[in-house]
Amino acid sequence: MSHFFKITAIQVIALFFLPLVQAAGIEKYACKELPDSSRAEHLAGAQILAEAEQEILPGKSIGKKQLRSCWNLAEAIRHFSGLQLKDYGNAGGLKTVNIRSLGSEHTGVYIDGVSIDNAQNMQVDLGRFSADSYDQVEVFNGQRSLRLQSAKEYANSNALYLSSSAPLFTNGQNDRFRFRLKGGASSTGILAANWEHQSRCGLRLRTNMDMTSTSGKYPFTLTLRQTYPDGQTIQSDTTLIRQNGDLLSGRLETSLFGSNWKIQTYSYASERGLPGPVIRRTASNPTGHDRQTDASAFIQGSWHLRNLHWGKFPMSLSLKGKLSYDYIRYRTQPAIDPGAQPYDNRYQQTALYLSYAQLLALSEKWGLNLSADGQYNYLDANLPDFVYPHRFSLWAVAATSYHSERWKLSASLLYHIFRDHMKKQTNGFLLHSRTRQCLSPFLLASWSIFPERWEIHAFAKRASRMPTFNDLYYTLIGNSNLQPEHTLQIDLGTNGTISLSPSFRLETSLDFYANRIQDKIIATPTSNQFRWSMSNLGKVRIKGMDLDIKLDCRHRPSGIEAFAAVQYTYQEALNYSSPEEITYKNQIPYIPRHSGSLSGNLLYRGWELSTTWFASSRRWSTSANLPTYEIKAWNTLDCDLSRTFPLKRMRRQDSAIRLMLSFRNILNDQYEIVDGYPMPGFQVMVTMEITL
Repeated sequence: MSHFFKITAIQVIALFFLPLVQAAGIEKYACKELPDSSRAEHLAGAQILAEAEQEILPGKSIGKKQLRSCWNLAEAIRHFSGLQLKDYGNAGGLKTVNIRSLGSEHTGVYIDGVSIDNAQNMQVDLGRFSADSYDQVEVFNGQRSLRLQSAKEYANSNALYLSSSAPLFTNGQNDRFRFRLKGGASSTGILAANWEHQSRCGLRLRTNMDMTSTSGKYPFTLTLRQTYPDGQTIQSDTTLIRQNGDLLSGRLETSLFGSNWKIQTYSYASERGLPGPVIRRTASNPTGHDRQTDASAFIQGSWHLRNLHWGKFPMSLSLKGKLSYDYIRYRTQPAIDPGAQPYDNRYQQTALYLSYAQLLALSEKWGLNLSADGQYNYLDANLPDFVYPHRFSLWAVAATSYHSERWKLSASLLYHIFRDHMKKQTNGFLLHSRTRQCLSPFLLASWSIFPERWEIHAFAKRASRMPTFNDLYYTLIGNSNLQPEHTLQIDLGTNGTISLSPSFRLETSLDFYANRIQDKIIATPTSNQFRWSMSNLGKVRIKGMDLDIKLDCRHRPSGIEAFAAVQYTYQEALNYSSPEEITYKNQIPYIPRHSGSLSGNLLYRGWELSTTWFASSRRWSTSANLPTYEIKAWNTLDCDLSRTFPLKRMRRQDSAIRLMLSFRNILNDQYEIVDGYPMPGFQVMVTMEITL
C-alpha cells in the first residue's frame, strides 16, 4: 500500500511540474524553423487551446468608460445587482462589498487573478483602490468559470475581479501621459498621473499615482426623538457638521507587461480620522476622535505559457506569486476625548502566496484543469498577551469542463486545508497547532436555446470560509476552537441578447437563487462590552432574484451613442439561528428586501451626460426587526456632464482635454447605509483630465 501511494505521488508531481521542464526551453524551440507537419500540428494545438480556454459563463461587468465617471471604485460597483456596499460615509471610511447577503468575508477580491488578502479580518477596503487604474470590473456569483485559473479562485462564494489591461499604442507612438485633477465637496482635492510606455524590445509599462486630501466635513441632519410617559413623542431635527473624517493618502501602482508575463507593484499609505457613530438619543453631537494610520505594499507576478504538450494533448500553464505587507495603527486620543479608553494598537501582516495551474485540452470541447496554491500568513501586534499566529494554507483543485454548440458543463472539487501555529501560550490559547479542512464541490450547466442569443444556466456550490485571526485569537474575544463557516448556493437563471441592427443591442439577465449559511460565526457579549464570546451558532437562509436589463444604441450618421441600464434585486435573508429568540425568522442586519438602480448615458460630439438613480428599501441594524433599529429607505440621484476637447496640434490623435462636472445626491436625501454613520447630502466635484 505504501508503495502504491509513493508511485501515485510521483505521478502527480510529474503531471504538475514536468511541463516546467518543457517551458524552460520554449523560447529556444520557438526560434527554430519548424517542418510543415510540425507547424500544422503546432497551430492545431493552439486552436484547441484557444477553444478550451474560453469563459463558460461570463460575469457581470463594468467597462472603462463607465469607470471614468465614478468618483471611486466603491461607487462603481453599486451598479451591480445583488450587491450591497457597506459604507461609513466619509472619504476615508471603510468600504466593503457583500454579494447576495453572504457577507463580505465570503467575497474574494482579485487584481488580475491574484487575490487581495487580509487574514486578520477578511475585510478588503475598496476605498484603497482607484477606479481609474482598471479597465474592467467584473462580478461572478459562485465562482469565475474561466478554465485555467488558480485553485484559490475556486474557494470563494462570490468574486470581484479588477482587470488592468496592457497599454496599446498605434502610429509608432511609445509614450502616453494622462494627468487628472479633481476638487470640490468637503474640501476634497485629488491629483493623479498616469504614464504608459512601450520599449523597443516590446516591454510595456503602466504607472499610476494619486494623492487625496479631504477634510471629510459635510452637513447632516440629526433627528432627536423624546417619548413621554403619556406616549407622546416629540421630534426635532438639527443640522450638524460631520467632524474627524479627514483623509490624507497616497497610492503608487506600477505594472510591467511582457509577451506572456506580468509584474505589478502596489503601495498605499494614509492617515485618517474615524468619526464614530452619531447617537440620536443625545442632544449633543457625539463624534469620535480616533485616528488610523495605514501602510500597504505588495508585489505580484504571473506567467502564462501556451502551446505546450503533454503527449499528444495541447496544454497551457499559469504560475502566480505574491508577497504583501500591511500595517495598521489604531489609536484613541484621551487628551481630546477624556471619555475614551486609551488605545494605541498596531498590527503588521505579512503574506506569501504561490500558485500553479495547468489546463490540459483533451479535445476542442473537453478540458481538464489541475491547480495547487500555497500561502503563508503571519500577524504581529503590540497587544498584551498576543499569541502571534501564523498560518499555512493549501488549496488543491481538479476541474473539468465540456462545451458544444448548445451545452456547456463544468465541475470542480476543491480541497482546502490550513494549519495554525501560535508562538505564545496565554489567555486560554494553548500552544499547539490547529488544523481545519474542507471540501468545496461546484457544478455548472448552461444550455443555449439559440446560440449566442439566449441561454439558460444553473449552478450549485458548497463553499467555506475559514475563521479569521480576529475570530480565533483576538485578546478577550477569540475562540481557538471555531470551525469553518459553510455556505450552499443554488442558482437558476437565463440571459439573452437581441440585436435588431448593428447599432441596437439589448441584453437581459434574470437569476433566482437560494443560499444557506451554516455554522455562521457570531459574537455574543458576556460580562462587559470589551469581552465577547465567539461561537458557531448562526444559520441564515436567503432567497433572492436579480434582474438586469441593458440597452446600447448607436446612430453613426449623427454621432449619437446612448446607453441605458436597469437593475433590480429582491432578497429575503432570514435568521434561523435560534427559534427561542426574538430574532428568529427576521431579516438579517443591513440587507434590504428591495434595491436597484436606473442609469443612462448619452454621447454626442464630445459631450457626455450620464445619470444614475439608486434606491434601497428599509433595513435594520440588528436581527431584531424593531422600530428602534430600523434604518429608513433611501434614494439618490447622481449626474455627470463632461466635454472632451481634442488637441489637434499635438502629434497624438487621442490627445485631448476632458472637463467633467459631477453632482452627487442631487435630491439631498438624508440617509444612512450603516446605522449611526450619516452619508453626505448634495455634493459637487469638478474634474480636469489631460491626455498627451
